[in-house]
Amino acid sequence: MLVNLALPMLMPDEDARPGIKLEFIRRQKGISRKELADKLEIAPGALFNLENGFNPIHFDDALKLGNALDVEPDIFIDESARFCASGYGEKIRIIRRACDATQEEFSKMIGVTRSTLSCWEAEIGEYHPSSVFYYKLKEIAEEKNIDINRLNSDPDSFIDDYELFLTGDYGKKIKYIRSAYGVTQTEFCNMIGYTSGTSSCNWESMTEKPLRKAYNRIKFVAEAKGIDINKLNANPDYYKDEYSRFVEKNSGAKIRYIRLQYRAFTDDFGKMLGCSGNAVCTWERGQCIMGRQYFDELKKLAEAKEINLESLDDNPDVFKDDYDRFCVTGCGKKLRYIRNICGMSAEKYAEVIGVSRQTIFIWESELVQRGTIRRPGRENFEKIKQVAIEHGIDLDTIDEELAKVDDYEVFCQNGFGAKIKSLRNVYGMSQRAFSELVGVSVETISRWEREGKVRGKIAFPSKERFREFKRLAEEKGVDFLESC
Repeated sequence: MLVNLALPMLMPDEDARPGIKLEFIRRQKGISRKELADKLEIAPGALFNLENGFNPIHFDDALKLGNALDVEPDIFIDESARFCASGYGEKIRIIRRACDATQEEFSKMIGVTRSTLSCWEAEIGEYHPSSVFYYKLKEIAEEKNIDINRLNSDPDSFIDDYELFLTGDYGKKIKYIRSAYGVTQTEFCNMIGYTSGTSSCNWESMTEKPLRKAYNRIKFVAEAKGIDINKLNANPDYYKDEYSRFVEKNSGAKIRYIRLQYRAFTDDFGKMLGCSGNAVCTWERGQCIMGRQYFDELKKLAEAKEINLESLDDNPDVFKDDYDRFCVTGCGKKLRYIRNICGMSAEKYAEVIGVSRQTIFIWESELVQRGTIRRPGRENFEKIKQVAIEHGIDLDTIDEELAKVDDYEVFCQNGFGAKIKSLRNVYGMSQRAFSELVGVSVETISRWEREGKVRGKIAFPSKERFREFKRLAEEKGVDFLESC
C-alpha cells in the first residue's frame, strides 16, 4: 500500500522571486489563498497571479502583504518594486535629464510611447514600469554613473544645477544676471536667443519657469560675467552689488532726483554722464534701466551733491521735489486757490504766467487731452511758485488748507445775504460805510444782502471777500458762519 506523504516546502533562496516567497510564507502560516485574498480585499485570482509571477508585487502591495502575514514587507520587495515606490516618477525624470533628453527622445530609448513615459513621471494612477522596463532604466542609469541604490534612498542628491536654480527665488537670480549686463528684459531675451522680452518678464515675476534649454543659455551668459551659478543658488543676494541695488527699484525716479539737483535738462545731464538725453528720458520713464557703464559717473555726480545712493531706497519721498508734489491729482484746485488768493482773473493770471487764458482753464479743470491730464510744465511752475510767494502763499500748506472743510461753499448756500447783513449790523454800519470798509460799492453790498442776480446768475462774493468777512468777524470775536 502506497502512502502519499506531502513533502514539506523548502525555504526559498534569498534571491528567489517575491511570489515564491509569498506562497511559502502563506502556506507556512496555514492560510489558504482565499483567506488571504479576503483579508487583502482582492480576488483569489489576483493573489494567484502575484504568487506565480504573472503580476509583479509592487511596493504598496508588499506593505499590505507584510501587514496581513505579520512579516517584514522587505521579503516581498525586489529591486524593481523598491524603485517603483512612491516618488519613482522623479527618479525616472532624473535618469532622463542625465541623458539630456526630452520625453519624446527618452521614450524611444527605452521602447515605450511618450504618453506612457509621461504617466510614469507624473505617477498617474500608480502606473508603474514593469520589471522589463525597470532593467532598461537601470542599464541607462548605470551608463550615466547613477547608482540605483543611492537614487532609491536619496533622489535629491541627483538634482542638477537646473533644478537647484529653479528652487527659491529664481526670478531674482535672473534679474541679477540681467542687471550685470545693464540691459532691458527685451535685450536680455535677445542675448539668449529668445525673441520675446515677455519671457524674461515672466521669469523674473516667477509666473513662468525657463525651460532647461533657456537655462543653459542663461548660465552661459552668467558665467561670461563671472557669476558662479552655485554661489547664486546658495545666496541670490551674493551678486547684489551697489549697481544692482540701485536699478532694483525706482531707478528712474532716483536718476531724475539727482538730475534735478543740478537743475539740468535731460540733454545736459546726458552729456554729464556721457550718453544722450533720450537715454536719460527712457531711464527716468522706466522704459529701460541704466547701463552699468554709466553708473560710476552717476555715483560721482550724486556724491558731488552729497547724495547717498543707499539712502534714496530708504526714503522714496526724497525723489519728489516741490514740482512733483504740486503737480498731482487735484493741482487744478490748487492753481485756482492761488489765483483767487492773488485776486486775479483768469486773463490776468495767464498774462503773469505767460500762457493763454485757455491754458489756465485747462489746468484748473484738469482736462484730459490725448489720454493725459494737462498740467503746468516745470518752467510754468516756477512762475506760479514765484507769484504765490509774492502774495505770501506757502505751497507746502496748500494741501492742508484744501483738506479742511471748504466753509466758502457752506457760506454760498441759501442765506449768505443775511450773514453779510448780520455782520454789518455787528459793526453798526450803514451799507455805504460797510462798503467802504470792505472796498466795494454800496450797490454791491446791497446786491449781496438781497442775494440778487447779475445776468440771471446769483452774484456771490468772491473767496477773497469771504475771507475778509471772516477776518472782520474774528476782530469782533464772533463766528461769521454761526453767530452771524
